[in-house]
Amino acid sequence: MRARIASCRGRRPPAQHGPPDWVMWHHQAVNKKGHRGGDLTSRATVVALVGYGLLTLVWRSVLQWQRTGDAGLRLSRELPPRARVSSALMSAGFLAGLAAARRNARRRAQTSDQTSTWRLLGLGLIVVATMITYRSQLDLGTSWRVGVDERERTDLVTSGLFSLVRNPIFSGMATAAIGTTFAVRSAMAYLAATALIVGMEIQVRTVEEPYLLRTHGQAYRAYASRTGRFVPRVGHISAT
Repeated sequence: MRARIASCRGRRPPAQHGPPDWVMWHHQAVNKKGHRGGDLTSRATVVALVGYGLLTLVWRSVLQWQRTGDAGLRLSRELPPRARVSSALMSAGFLAGLAAARRNARRRAQTSDQTSTWRLLGLGLIVVATMITYRSQLDLGTSWRVGVDERERTDLVTSGLFSLVRNPIFSGMATAAIGTTFAVRSAMAYLAATALIVGMEIQVRTVEEPYLLRTHGQAYRAYASRTGRFVPRVGHISAT
């Protein structure tokens, strides 16, 4: 019996195949809780949306002030109710989309979900939307405004991106909102995009187009009869 016990003590334990137990535990924990770095795509979306706002609103206002001594902001309590409603919807939609991205950025997401085609496409759309919006603002030159002042008369711009659509700035905004829904994929992001696009439609159809028709008359009507509202060849108005 003693010889048998000694023989057993002298044997080496069987070799383990595969990673140690602590490695397996780590992988299981990551699979349950998600990527330890958080939702990286949503973090990138937050950065992209903040960059969009800083470039197309803050910096563009600074640039306008440097060129003309006027920041170009026409947001006051004297605006008609429909203009205030549209501004509120667009502002709320943008901020809600940003909040949805921030909320997702704090949760732990699966690595495969962060690199999904739809989410990366959404992030790319926001980047493209930023370029479209800012380029369109530059095309407007000193005529760029946020809001409408009925007492002002600005030049009718039909060149640059405005030769393709009548409202490329709003086209860029809508593209950013749609991109956010792809990148974030949450109910809050969908509602935010809906609010922004509804506000955009109200602003263009009931505030800006009537103003431009009153201000530029037949010149704007002729331009609108051959140029789409938000996308090329869609949303023409009658030339007569």
